[in-house]
Amino acid sequence: MSLTDWDDKVSAVLFLGGCNYRCPYCHNWQIVESPDGVDDVPLDEVKAYLKESASWLDGVVITGGEPTQDPELLTLAAYIKSLGLQVKLDTNGSEPDVLEELIGRHLVDYIAMDVKNSFGKYAETVGTLPDLDDVKKSIEIVMDFAAHEFRTTVVPDLVEEEDIVKICGYLRGAQRYILQRYHPENVLNKEYAEIMPQRDDEMEHLVSLCEGKVPVTWRG
Repeated sequence: MSLTDWDDKVSAVLFLGGCNYRCPYCHNWQIVESPDGVDDVPLDEVKAYLKESASWLDGVVITGGEPTQDPELLTLAAYIKSLGLQVKLDTNGSEPDVLEELIGRHLVDYIAMDVKNSFGKYAETVGTLPDLDDVKKSIEIVMDFAAHEFRTTVVPDLVEEEDIVKICGYLRGAQRYILQRYHPENVLNKEYAEIMPQRDDEMEHLVSLCEGKVPVTWRG
């Protein structure tokens, strides 16, 4: 149960293992790199918990890893919706076709998409060669969806001021953009554990870079 993963909602949070990215600052790297090495919660137990809790839950946050890589995502979302619960999806936007199917089948109520960095620095940021056309298409899909937010974790010396300005340009017309303060605990690349997080005034300055382009706040 969570009061923080979906604003103004009481939610359950489901973590799906596996991801096509290897962001060096990832906090969930155990289920990204070695999902088979993490204890599973059997699907029947998940369904039973959600059914028993449906009377007091508002919705379910499906996160990861990268949920759109899981072939059972749509089936899981359909089951959640059958209980009368809402679905929030956290995604890196690498699978626009999955997003379109979720939306087309009315299986998602809120989408939070990470925009990892300016496009010229995406590969460095996600630790692999991403398909930027898919990322751009997902931005368009999410922006057209009624309830959404975009997010960027502002990793010092990786996501810089000029990158944030570019991202704000990509997101003109979005409902909400959130800059997330970097936290160095339990990260994939241990060198990133030495990076100091930003002060509050530094985060406020980063927010000011997007004024007039997109509604932006910070969290962290």
